[in-house]
Amino acid sequence: MTTEVSSNVGTAATVTPCPVPLNHFFVVPDGDTYRALAESEFLRKSFAVTETRTTVRADSTYSGLYLYGEHTCLEFLWAIDDRSIGIGDSGVAFGVEEHGALQHISEALPLEFPAKLSEISRELDGRPVPWFLMASPRSLPYKGSTGFSFWLMEYDSRFLAEWHSSSAGTMQSITRHGVLARYAATLREKPADPCFRDIVGLTVALEESQITFFTALCKSFGFGVGVAGDMTVLQGPAFELRLIPEESRSRGILEATLRLNHRPAQPREHRFGTTVLNVLPDGTAKWVFNSQLGVSK
Repeated sequence: MTTEVSSNVGTAATVTPCPVPLNHFFVVPDGDTYRALAESEFLRKSFAVTETRTTVRADSTYSGLYLYGEHTCLEFLWAIDDRSIGIGDSGVAFGVEEHGALQHISEALPLEFPAKLSEISRELDGRPVPWFLMASPRSLPYKGSTGFSFWLMEYDSRFLAEWHSSSAGTMQSITRHGVLARYAATLREKPADPCFRDIVGLTVALEESQITFFTALCKSFGFGVGVAGDMTVLQGPAFELRLIPEESRSRGILEATLRLNHRPAQPREHRFGTTVLNVLPDGTAKWVFNSQLGVSK
């Protein structure tokens, strides 16, 4: 069942020249949970291509654990130098894969997106490498006070030409798959046949005003919109975004649904501090980021 949502985000019609899929999401766990994740042999040797890294940008420096899929990835952040995020915070990034698409969106939604896109670089061997263009809606800023962040991104066409190109090929691409394949190619140790393939669903708890805004924004991207009880369901390209009302003990990203390449030998529950990864018989997995919440519906 679909529902109409009023919008102050420009026109209600689709404004994007191409699909707007999920790029990645992040959560910030507590210290014990982060260490359990980072030290897990199951995650590192069987479940996914993983990397623990510190990213140095011109505007920020942060560290975390990254799990790479074919088109999407998830991040557990641990430390950020400007303290703009804290334990319990989370964020989602959508990414366009056609040159100029982000500028088109920014111009089509002038009330919510800044006219000038932010150019994000990443340091390699002491020099900055152009990484991606970024745009955040003003009503859901990247560094807000709500604990949840959202932004759009478009990889810079120069990135793969400069990021470890000598050791991993010279392919030039702005696709999510192209960039993630380069990340994986530069790692010395990774599972030969990882289980994790892609993120196909997220459950996010937001304030009612944010749900209204976010629904209207995604509708302008061409997403399908439906409701199931108190849940708003947004159908994007190859993923589903489920929005529920925020409560005192639940905010931001609560659960992710993952598609797997294959199941581990014994599908079961894997607990890492306050997070629980349930590998299911149907070739998917549910990752709950606070096991006390019980958010599955």
